[in-house]
Amino acid sequence: MNSASARSEDDARLIVARGANFGTFEFLNLFVDGVQVSKLGYLRSYETVLPPGPHVLSVTPQLGHNTYTLVNAKPGRTYAFTAFWINDDQVRLERGNGASASKTIVTSSNPG
Repeated sequence: MNSASARSEDDARLIVARGANFGTFEFLNLFVDGVQVSKLGYLRSYETVLPPGPHVLSVTPQLGHNTYTLVNAKPGRTYAFTAFWINDDQVRLERGNGASASKTIVTSSNPG
């Protein structure tokens, strides 16, 4: 995965942040296309570039189920998501401004 500073006009931008309801000591594992790219702690977010095309974003709390979000990245677009708890063991990625259509799937299987 490229760094955000190496972004070209052909790439899309991805931003994933933790919602305020995560708590102080809970970490969120973030995967892009089955590869873990970050372990988000308190007040942390992740930013990178995505090549155009379909991508699978997965988040897994320390204890709980994986959540998948499908993104079809378009050149020059920004895809911003925030992870929120939806119950005691499931997290949802919610789109922010600038994100295109995506679909969220909650599952208990491993993203990799």
